[in-house]
Amino acid sequence: MQGPDTDRAELQRLRNSLQSGKEVKVILKNYRKDGTPFWNELTVSPVRDDRGEITHFIGVQNDITPRVKAETALQESEERFRAIATATPVPILICRLADSTILYANPAFSKTFGFSYRQIVGRKKSTSMLMLPIAIDYSHLFKQMVAAVANRFASKIGWQFVLGKNVGAID
Repeated sequence: MQGPDTDRAELQRLRNSLQSGKEVKVILKNYRKDGTPFWNELTVSPVRDDRGEITHFIGVQNDITPRVKAETALQESEERFRAIATATPVPILICRLADSTILYANPAFSKTFGFSYRQIVGRKKSTSMLMLPIAIDYSHLFKQMVAAVANRFASKIGWQFVLGKNVGAID
């Protein structure tokens, strides 16, 4: 059953596809009989006879509610992290562990080390370490707290945080 939050554009895309006889995959927020919402991935394909005429459609429906909830939670988490990382005065550089590609540098990193975001993101952090001065002496406790929180989050998604004075050279 559909309800107030069902995407009308997706419904129209489904209708248009059925009218034109083309396969379609849509994601819809639907509602069970008891009114609880669920996310439904629906794929509908036409079945044609020997003359190419559509005789019927086959529809496959998957309840993807857990996936949508996980994607929403991840997006909200990333937004919170980005807000914190952007606002903190601690320089933060995020690298992918597998290949040391720089994925993110916060404004404090750019300001402290003189690299623009565009200059460093996408490049590789060198394995040879370069000592770069930091003008501000951050408390040891604050740095440990940020590193612990950041690396706990980062390890789940294959990232590495680099905080403090010992920052890899940028190739």
